[in-house]
Amino acid sequence: MTVKCKYSKEFYEHYAKICMETVYNEKYSLLDKGESPDWQSGILDIGVEVTQAISSQKVYTEAVMSTYFGKGYAGEFIVNEIEEKNGDIRGQVSNYDGVEVYSSFVDLSYSQIKKAYLGKTAKLNKHYTKYSFNQLFVYSYKVMNKQDVYECFNINISKFETNFDICFINCIEKMFVCDFRKKKILDIIYISSDQLKYIKEKALEISEFEF
Repeated sequence: MTVKCKYSKEFYEHYAKICMETVYNEKYSLLDKGESPDWQSGILDIGVEVTQAISSQKVYTEAVMSTYFGKGYAGEFIVNEIEEKNGDIRGQVSNYDGVEVYSSFVDLSYSQIKKAYLGKTAKLNKHYTKYSFNQLFVYSYKVMNKQDVYECFNINISKFETNFDICFINCIEKMFVCDFRKKKILDIIYISSDQLKYIKEKALEISEFEF
């Protein structure tokens, strides 16, 4: 099978919204698509920016993954296909209760999430529309534990006048709800295989999927 497509920016933005409203709080269904930040609600007085914790050099692996994802194949089949035909890719696909899950071999657990947070915080202070509640959703490509997340807090954000009130760190099968200002994990939301499948399929359905 030839690699032809990739998940679009829109896919990850819709993935974030659907994930938040499905596993965290249904009020996020009221968010409207915007720009700077990506999701906005005057009613909720919330703005949510979405970003991916991955270096530009590793983005190409997404094209490989999306050749197989979202096509209705079982997770086990996809794992076998990628192992046979694309065994040299920089990443790993695993079968999570019949749902395909991608983890890339990149140094993102700490450095990429820190970089993403600092970069988006700088933009929040520079030109983003500000709300009473400014939030960030970071899509991580690796499974992380609590210690990994605490390591991400080791950045200097004191220079910023405005910081994100909440940062969601989505780690495939769970989502950490964090306050980087207080260096605290506020909650850990576990995502079931059924929820993961629903979130991904719905995001694919309503987003612009680039071929």
